[in-house]
Amino acid sequence: MRACGGVLRRAATDVENLKMASRMNNLLAGFVTLLAVMASVVTAVSAQEVEDPPPFDENMDARQIAERLLNLDLRRDVLYAHDRNFKHRMHLLLPQKRAVEGPIPLVIWIHGGGWISGDRGDRLDRVIPLILSGRYAVASIDYRTSVEERWPAQLHDCKAALRWLRAHADQFDLDPDRFAVMGTESGGHLAAMLGTTATDEALEGDLGRHLDARGGIACVIDLRGPTDFLQMDDHLHEDALLRHSEPGSPEIRLVGGTFERKMDLVRSANPITHIDGPNPPFLIVHGRDDLIVPHHQSELLVEALRKNGDEVAFVSVTNGADELLGTEMQKIVMQFLDHVLYGTEEAVPSMEISIDRSRERSGRRSQQRDRGGGKDAEAPRGEREGREERPARGNRGEGRRSSAGERAFQRADRNGDGMIQEEEMGRSRRSRDAFKEHDENLDGALDLEEYLKLIKALSGEARDPGRGAEPGPPA
Repeated sequence: MRACGGVLRRAATDVENLKMASRMNNLLAGFVTLLAVMASVVTAVSAQEVEDPPPFDENMDARQIAERLLNLDLRRDVLYAHDRNFKHRMHLLLPQKRAVEGPIPLVIWIHGGGWISGDRGDRLDRVIPLILSGRYAVASIDYRTSVEERWPAQLHDCKAALRWLRAHADQFDLDPDRFAVMGTESGGHLAAMLGTTATDEALEGDLGRHLDARGGIACVIDLRGPTDFLQMDDHLHEDALLRHSEPGSPEIRLVGGTFERKMDLVRSANPITHIDGPNPPFLIVHGRDDLIVPHHQSELLVEALRKNGDEVAFVSVTNGADELLGTEMQKIVMQFLDHVLYGTEEAVPSMEISIDRSRERSGRRSQQRDRGGGKDAEAPRGEREGREERPARGNRGEGRRSSAGERAFQRADRNGDGMIQEEEMGRSRRSRDAFKEHDENLDGALDLEEYLKLIKALSGEARDPGRGAEPGPPA
C-alpha cells in the first residue's frame, strides 16, 4: 500500500509539473506570437504610413448614419509630418464604392475650437454626406493649438498635411488638381489662409518630407472664419460672448500678446493681407446672429476677394447664430463643390437665406441667440418672458449678476461656443452617460437649461444649483 501510495504521489507531482510546463509553454508561445504581431504592425505602418481602419467610433450622430457607413473606409491617425507630435495626424475617409471612375476630388476638413481646442475627430458629421455620395474623399486634419505653439505654426501644419496628401494622391486614387479645403470658425480662418497663401514661401513652413509637393487649392469653403482681428470688437453682436482684444481671448492667445505688441503676426494671420494675385473660388457662409465671430469679418473678406476679381459666393444666414450646416446648407456646399470640381451644377449665387428652425436643429450645436434656449428663445431681446437681458462678457458689471449655475456653465464651455460638447464633459463614464441622457434634442450639445439639469442629476440635488453652493463642471 505504501508503495502504491508513493507511486500515486509521484504521478500526481508529475502531472502538476506537466501542467505547469504546459502553462509556461502557452505563455511563452503567446508572448512570441505577440512579438511577431507587433513586429508585423510596425513594419506595415513604417512601409505604408497608414493603419488599417478599426471600427468607426467617432464622436458624431452615429445613430442616424451608422447603417450608411458601410461605404466608408476610415484610415485613422495617419502621420503627415513624420514626427511624434500627436497633433500631426489626420483621419482619411474614403468611399469604398465610388460613383465615378478615376481619381476623385478630396475635401480637407479643418476643425474649429478657437485655435485652442478640438481635434481631427470633431464634427465629422458635416462631411459624411460628401463621402456617402461616392464622389468625394475627405481628410480631417489636426494641427497644433495655440497652447503649444503660436502663429503661424497652425498654418505650417495645415500646409504640411496638404503636401503629404499631394505626395500620396496616387496611393489613394485622388486627383491633386481637385483638392478643396473647408473649415468652421478657426478652421474656416485656416481654410481661407490656405486659399490666399499658396504662393507665399514665408508661410510654407518646412515640416515633413514632401517639401517638393507644394501646390494650391481648387476651392475654399469658409464657414464663419475670422479675418481681421483688429476690427472684431468694433462689430460685435449685441449679445456677444467675448471681446477679442481682451487678455485670454483666442486671438490674443494665437499671436502670443496684445495686438499692439504683435502687429506683424496680426497682419500675417489676416487672409486679406495676402490677396495680391488670383485666388481660388470661395464659398463663405456666416450667420448674422453669430455671438463669437462677427458677421462683419466675412463681409471684409468678401469685399477684398471681389475687389481682386476673384470668384466668391457669400451666403448670409439672416436668422442664424452660425452657418447652421443642416440639410439646406449641405445642399449648398455640395452644389458649390460639384460646380467647381465637376462642372455639373450651376454656380452658387450670393444670397441671404433663413433656416426653418422647425427642421434645422443643428444650429444649437454651437451657439444660440439666447444661451438658455427654451421655447421663447426667438423672442426679441429684452422681451423674453421671465428673463433679464444678459450683458456680453466684455461688459462686466452691467445687468444682473450671473447665477452660480451659469458661471459653472461658462467654465465648462472651454471653447467659448456657448454650448457644452461631449468632449468638454471630462473622461468619466458617469459624466458621458449623463451627457447623453440630458441631450434632450439629440443635437450633440447641451445648452444652459440642459446643463443645469445635468448638474442636478450628478449632484443629487433637487434644487437649482444657482441658489446654493457654486457647482463645478463635471470631472
